Amino acid sequence: MTKPKVRKPLRYWWNRVIGIPVRLLMRIMSRREPKQEYDGIRLIVADFRLVPNAERFFERTREALTRAASGAPQAYADFRRDVQQVLLWGETKASPYNRFQLAAVVPPNIALEADIAYYAAWLLHVSGLLHGQDEAQARSGEFLRSLEPDERTRVTGWLTSVTEHGSP
Repeated sequence: MTKPKVRKPLRYWWNRVIGIPVRLLMRIMSRREPKQEYDGIRLIVADFRLVPNAERFFERTREALTRAASGAPQAYADFRRDVQQVLLWGETKASPYNRFQLAAVVPPNIALEADIAYYAAWLLHVSGLLHGQDEAQARSGEFLRSLEPDERTRVTGWLTSVTEHGSP
């Protein structure tokens, strides 16, 4: 079953346009930061303290994105439309989605330590935040429905604790 296409509100297009200078500045400033690209999405270690973990971040993020794509193809297509970058960032108070950079801002405890299914669900959830909580839940929900019942229960509980309480 596919979702009906909905016209994007003006705010969505405004964020994409107004964010162009921010994204350009980020590219210039992150030239020396460890980065890779996967499926058209830039993976960047944006916190210098986390540079020693760069390879682990790249590997785990590629794995989580692959898992998201296979488990939730529609949500992953929407993710790719709304996320151009996945940033590893150590600041715990950072918003998980930066609308001007079109970036998922992932903390180290999720990117480097969480189970891959948890990470995949989190990435899909965060990508929908630009459009509101309902869209975020719909994206992660598509992925959750692809899991076996026991794993679905574990991932749902973890995702709820992280998105509502801010800690796994």
